[in-house]
Amino acid sequence: MQLKLAEIDVVVGQDSFLDLLRLEDTMTVSLVAKTLNVRPSTVSKMADIMVSQKWVVREADDGDARRTRLRLTPLGLDRQAKVREIRTKLEAELLAGLKGSNVQANVPATLDLVAAVLNGRLSRLR
Repeated sequence: MQLKLAEIDVVVGQDSFLDLLRLEDTMTVSLVAKTLNVRPSTVSKMADIMVSQKWVVREADDGDARRTRLRLTPLGLDRQAKVREIRTKLEAELLAGLKGSNVQANVPATLDLVAAVLNGRLSRLR
């Protein structure tokens, strides 16, 4: 995944960040951090980079001036679409490599379960 993302100037971590955001709605830094199981400071640093790339904009929260909200830009939406295309192609390649094996049907469910377990453990460490 890292090699494929590098072709579109996205680093691992930014792909998940981009996948969360929307063009038409905002998310708080704390919600992005909670969803990605990282610290808010990590999200802020990632946002700095993505703002400089014009993929994301920061907006003040109307209800709480202490909060920062993040929104995807049209350039970010384009990058998000490319990331999703890479994910889809990579998943198809992986499943094709397992074609005919007994594990093929269980791979997506197994990976979802592994991700949930790892996310739970990561959240306890932070």
